Amino acid sequence: MRKTAALFLLTTTAGMATYILMPGFIGLLRKSGAVCKNYQGAMVASSGGFLLLWIGSLIVLFSPTPIVLRLIVTAAGLGFAMLGQLDDFLGSRRDSGLIGHFRAFKQGRWTTGSLKAMLGGVFGFGLSFCFSHRLPLWYIYLGTLIVNGLLIAGGANLINLLDVRPGRAGKGFLIGSLTVLFWGSGDSLKILLPFIGALVGYLYYDLNGQVMMGDTGSNGLGAVLGLAMASGFTLPGRLCVLGGIAAVHVVAEKSSLSHIIAKFAPLKAIDRWGRPDP
Repeated sequence: MRKTAALFLLTTTAGMATYILMPGFIGLLRKSGAVCKNYQGAMVASSGGFLLLWIGSLIVLFSPTPIVLRLIVTAAGLGFAMLGQLDDFLGSRRDSGLIGHFRAFKQGRWTTGSLKAMLGGVFGFGLSFCFSHRLPLWYIYLGTLIVNGLLIAGGANLINLLDVRPGRAGKGFLIGSLTVLFWGSGDSLKILLPFIGALVGYLYYDLNGQVMMGDTGSNGLGAVLGLAMASGFTLPGRLCVLGGIAAVHVVAEKSSLSHIIAKFAPLKAIDRWGRPDP
């Protein structure tokens, strides 16, 4: 009972803190020139996810979970947020998609996308090594490390792919969190709750077109979600999720996710919910 009350308090605190602080942070972003064009061509404050990731990471340190897991989650959120920030401030739209970035790298051109993908992969496997339980057979243990690392890095890029319309990345994170709620185990949901709270406090400003999450926020949230799935799902469940992430990436390389979402009424309704624009 005490743990439930503590989790509720932490989640509420994260949401209220983000909601209260976000207007001032948006003003700071605009004043410093951290703006970019949204899909309608309007200039919007960018990298707003920086604040919600920091608040979620600070709050999760007080959650009733093992200290090692709290530190790993914080490292995942802030580490991948920093990689995303690299793309937000130094990246260009000349190359897009994983294939586009690696094609540029093959041609001898470095892009922030290819650098982010490589560093994100290494970082994901490093985090996987920190929390994956050692198994008696080395090849099974190695396979688990690889699956968990791909889930973390893949989750980061998946939520990043959704961050092209107001609120879409946040909704993707919340839908993913629901799968952890219903099929996860152990502390997997507990480590998500502070980030869910911070995200709910943030979404009002994103949905109304006042700020964009940016790669900073979407990468960090995706990594935290991937880590929660890696730590809370059974191996078959992790493989299913990993297959789904891979499928979305393949589709995104061949077509626009926005066009696909617009064709399916349920997806379109979820995507449009809370947005004032047509």
